[in-house]
Amino acid sequence: MVYQLKISLKYSEPEIWRRVLIPADMTLLDLHDVIQISMGWEDCHLFQFMKDDKLYAIREDSDFTWDEKKYIECTDIIVTKLLTEEGDKIEYEYDFGDSWIHTITLEKIFDDKDIDGPLPHCIEGERECPPEDCGGIPGYNYMLAVLKDPNHDDYNDIREYFGFGPDEEIDLNYVDFEEINMTFETIF
Repeated sequence: MVYQLKISLKYSEPEIWRRVLIPADMTLLDLHDVIQISMGWEDCHLFQFMKDDKLYAIREDSDFTWDEKKYIECTDIIVTKLLTEEGDKIEYEYDFGDSWIHTITLEKIFDDKDIDGPLPHCIEGERECPPEDCGGIPGYNYMLAVLKDPNHDDYNDIREYFGFGPDEEIDLNYVDFEEINMTFETIF
């Protein structure tokens, strides 16, 4: 089976999202990689999946806070264990400091034979991902407000933080699907 998932960054306005096709037997650890690549994150922080008051994460050997009643090791959990029917949802949190929470919705289920081409594959999406370590949604919203005011004291610093050159036009709507899918093909 092939799953069509919509990955939405919660509280982003306008919404930042991606639509991806994945093999339904993918592990949560691989889904983490799909989210990182398709959204544009740098994979430099901890993460967890959340469903039904359970947290699915990677257990670190030195983690003394791990609670077997609350946490489940995600390494070998298959996506179909948490998403079984169209409309099912799970949440994914990346970077516990900035707390980037994503809603992952199972939109459609396809038979393998109905899908041509390599998987995973990003088919749609809107808006560029926020930069890492910018303070979560509140910090990102502040940065967006500053970018609207070239006279703001932080304007040039924020442009640089986003990676825009001095004369480069600001475009936060661009999503490079070709790069996303080439990275998928390289990794998967």
